[in-house]
Amino acid sequence: MIDLRSDTVTRPSQGMLSAMCAAEVGDDVRGDDPSVNRLQADVAARLGKEAGVIMPSASMANLVSTSLLFWYFLRSSFKILIFFCLLQ
Repeated sequence: MIDLRSDTVTRPSQGMLSAMCAAEVGDDVRGDDPSVNRLQADVAARLGKEAGVIMPSASMANLVSTSLLFWYFLRSSFKILIFFCLLQ
């Protein structure tokens, strides 16, 4: 039985360890990690978007999405407010 609850519970096989040791690495924050860059580009292409981003946790994804939604509605409301002020 394979237990996928956590990376602290599972043990990588010899093939997994070999792949990790041979992988190209870089700083994903600075955009230097080729595997992360390929993954983001692949996801963006599959979804028909111009760019993709990886969120390391659901909490981070929720925070970013609600912040963007808040900014969108704030900006839209501000435009409506200015429009009504100009009508006065």
